[in-house]
Amino acid sequence: MLVEVVLLINGRKEKEKYFAASFKANLPNSSSIALPSNAIFMLDVSLSSHPDKFNVWLKTLKSVLSNNQGQIKTFNVLMFNIENFWFKPSPVENNTKTIEEFLRYADQLLLEGASDFNGAIGEINNKYKTSSSAVFILSDGAVTWGEDDTRLLANSISRTHKVFTFNTGMEGSDNQLLKDVAQKNGGNCI
Repeated sequence: MLVEVVLLINGRKEKEKYFAASFKANLPNSSSIALPSNAIFMLDVSLSSHPDKFNVWLKTLKSVLSNNQGQIKTFNVLMFNIENFWFKPSPVENNTKTIEEFLRYADQLLLEGASDFNGAIGEINNKYKTSSSAVFILSDGAVTWGEDDTRLLANSISRTHKVFTFNTGMEGSDNQLLKDVAQKNGGNCI
């Protein structure tokens, strides 16, 4: 499956610069990956995601959910910076209506603070202790708060989850962390 993300950010003021980016990711065919029926998106809402990376994460989330409705039946989104907060108290049905509801919700978020990757992993582990989920990490992996040891972070995710990360090639990404976390947890760094 080929996922293409095209991003154009318009400045709001006359003197603001414009930014455009495009990247393609060749994902394995969905039939070759057995995804759990529940997906958790770990969405970085720290200041380092603003504004370019955050829009890439939202387009990626929409693409993953829309293109895998046959496999991913429910989802939830954990937004994280130095705090953690969920889109909904429990997973919601993966359909066009709930995807659009989340995108409207995300459009109102203020990106601020540092990235506590370990705190977000702990939150997912606590909320989904025994359920098998696909965890899609939408972050550049640059830890700016809390534990930053790649080995410890990769080992801290519950083994009931299959983890997927995304290497966008954007500046400031810790690609080694993203790769190690995904590979250690039965997923892939795409």
